[in-house]
Formats: sequence, C-alpha cells, structure tokens
Amino acid sequence: MWLDGRLLDATTVTVAPDETTTVETSHVFESTGNYTLRSGADEITVAVVEPATPTVTAVELNRTTLVGGGAVEVSATVANDAAIPALRDLTFVRDGEAVATRTLTLGPGEEVSVSTVLTLDGPGTYSVGVENATRRTVTVEPTPTPTDVHTASDTPPGQQTSQPPATHSTTGTSGPGFGAAATLLALLVAVALALRRS
Repeated sequence: MWLDGRLLDATTVTVAPDETTTVETSHVFESTGNYTLRSGADEITVAVVEPATPTVTAVELNRTTLVGGGAVEVSATVANDAAIPALRDLTFVRDGEAVATRTLTLGPGEEVSVSTVLTLDGPGTYSVGVENATRRTVTVEPTPTPTDVHTASDTPPGQQTSQPPATHSTTGTSGPGFGAAATLLALLVAVALALRRS
C-alpha cells in the first residue's frame, strides 16, 4: 500500500487460482487535505476534512422551581445536519460559568440527547443552559419558616365544650329538713294511724 508515493504497508499473501483474498491496513491522517492511496494498479483519492460542528436544537429542564435548593437536570438535543461526521465539546453553564462538559461525536444526519445535573444551593434566580444556546431560568424559593403551634387547648376554636351545671332534685313538699325519704316515711305513718282509728 502506497500513500502519496510513499510505502505505507507491505504484506505477503498467497492466493490460489480463481480465488480472492482481502488485505486490510489502517492509517491515521494528522492533517486535512487530499491524499492518494495506491495498491497495485488500483488507486483512490482520500479527502481529509475538519469534522462538522453539530448544533443544539433544544434545551429542557426537568423543573423550574425549587424550595430551599436542590438539583436540576438540564437536557440538550444536538443534531448533525452535515454529510460528514461531527465533533463537539458541549459545555453546560450556570449563570455564565461552565460546570460540565461532554464530548460528542455524531455521524451524518445523527441526533442525540445529552444531559447533566446542576446543583442550586441558595434562594434566587439562576440562568442555566448550554453555552450560547437558549438559556432557561430556575427559581429557588426560600425554605418557609414553621409557624407557632398553640397547645393551650386540644379542642379546636368554636368547639369549646363545658360541663352542664349540677342539678338538685326537690320534691313538692316544703319545710326545713324534708327530703324525699322523710316525706315518704311521714305518709306511711299517716296511713298506719288512719287504719288503726278505723
């Protein structure tokens, strides 16, 4: 195998009559340009070009509001519309600061989705996204303070209960010292006297 007139690789093979065989070799091109490869009477031209740059087509968040802080997942959709492979280092940013980088290699016409998780600690408004692509806003709200709990009464307001006032049973007979039992005894004595007189 010859590359631009320079021997690249040589292999000795034995091929039987009416048979074919395949010999493989590889080479890494270090710069762009057109190169001529020749093997025997066959010759081809290889064009080495810079990879295409894929584009970010969408940026999405799994949530846009947090309470007290937490994590947000940022997802980016990246597409390669070129007819050649594409290469790109994709950087995720928070308030303009790089926080994570992903290296992507895409074939012609390929589309991929890549994501990372960003931590937002304190209350405030944050701008997150991918490099110069559309940014998204995340709001971190302060942690609510607990309210005072009243424990003076277990009965909810408006449902206060009270014990009914004590009642005293009385008979129709009046006079000092006459209760229900005394009145009954007096009646029995009166009946007994009446029977004796009769």
